[in-house]
Amino acid sequence: MYRCLLISFISIISTACSAETSLISGNTGKVEIKGEISSFDSEKYTLSYCGDYLCLIDGKPFFGSDGKIPKTYLTKLEISVRDVTVPLDTTGMFNSALSNSQLVDRIKVQSIWGDNFKIRGNFSDGAASYVAEWLVIKDSSIRTYIGSAEDLVDLTDAIGQ
Repeated sequence: MYRCLLISFISIISTACSAETSLISGNTGKVEIKGEISSFDSEKYTLSYCGDYLCLIDGKPFFGSDGKIPKTYLTKLEISVRDVTVPLDTTGMFNSALSNSQLVDRIKVQSIWGDNFKIRGNFSDGAASYVAEWLVIKDSSIRTYIGSAEDLVDLTDAIGQ
């Protein structure tokens, strides 16, 4: 039986990070999630446009913008269970939340069995909302989905036909 655990998080700002980076952290005793949100500096990336809309960052599709330059990006997200820390793929994840507290409130951890988990999150700063899911098994992870909630429904419908 699957049991969802809503992780309560404590938002912190680390003095070891620049003023442009914020850290999130939370712990339920067994599972800890840590993340890092950084300001997006468009000068450090190659931006490609489709007409008037930004459609690629460094040659890759991305999530979290409705065609405008993102303000932030999720630079790091990881889960720690006991003494094992597993990084989660955050490629293409921009404008994940307006604040750390909003970000951490939108992430859920589902225990599958033992130290194996599904991590799910709903990410948005108000526009271009998207969801992501990761599967964590022992000391390894894979992102199993990233996209809009509407695309997920369309995918499910298409498979069912």
